Amino acid sequence: MLDVRIVGHDEPIVPVRSFARGMADFDAMMRGLAANGDQAIAANARGCEGSVSPWASTRIYEIADDLVAVIKEIKLGSVHVVGHAAGGRYARMLATRHPDSVKTVVILSSGGTYKDKERFVTFTGAVMKTVGGEILPADMDAAMMASGAFAPGNDPSPWRSGWWPVAVAQAKGGEGVKSEEYAKAGGRPMLALDGKEDKVAPPQNSRALKDSLWTVTVGGVDNAAHNMLQEPPEAMVNAVDG
Repeated sequence: MLDVRIVGHDEPIVPVRSFARGMADFDAMMRGLAANGDQAIAANARGCEGSVSPWASTRIYEIADDLVAVIKEIKLGSVHVVGHAAGGRYARMLATRHPDSVKTVVILSSGGTYKDKERFVTFTGAVMKTVGGEILPADMDAAMMASGAFAPGNDPSPWRSGWWPVAVAQAKGGEGVKSEEYAKAGGRPMLALDGKEDKVAPPQNSRALKDSLWTVTVGGVDNAAHNMLQEPPEAMVNAVDG
C-alpha cells in the first residue's frame, strides 16, 4: 500500500521524491502550488514514510510504474511531473514508460556526468551513516555544508533526518540502468532547474542535457543548492508553476 497525499484542485502536478526521501520534502511546495490553484499529488515510495508495500526490490522502472498506478487510480489523466535529484530519473522513466500519462517534466538538481567526486562521496557517505544512525546531527549538518548540498548561509537541519532504510534497495535498483533508457523523458517537454550553488549535482549537467535534447529548457535558482525544495520554497513554486 502506497501513502498518497493530495492538496488542492484543478491542474494536476505530481512531485517525485528523491533517493531514500519521503514526500514531506515537498510539503511547502505542495501548499504553494495549491494556493496557486493547482492540485499536487505526491506518493511515498515503497518503504518511505507511510508506504508499507514490500521494497526488497526497488528498480527505477518499478518506482515509475507505482507512480502511474497512482495517477490512474485517482483518474488524473495526463499530469505534470516534478522530480527532485534522483526523483528526476524516476520522473523521466515514468514519462518514458507511460508517455500518455505525462504532459511535462520538471527535473530539479538532476545530476549526471559532472560531479565533484570528493563532495559527492562526502554527501552519500553522510546519508548512509544517517540511515544507520551512525552520525550526530551536528556532524550531518557539517557534511551537508561541506558537500555543497546547501547554499552558504542556509539551514541544513532539514536533512538531519528523513532518510529511510530503503536507501540500500533504491541504490541497488539503479544498478545496470543506463541513462539512455530514460534521458529523453518520452519526448515530453522538460524544464531542468538547478540551485546555482549546487556542488553535489552541478548545473552543468542540465546544460549538457539541453545541448543534447531540443526539448529541454534550463533555469537556475539563486541562494539554493542541491536541496532546493527547502532552501527557497517560494522560488521553487514560482519556477515550477511558471
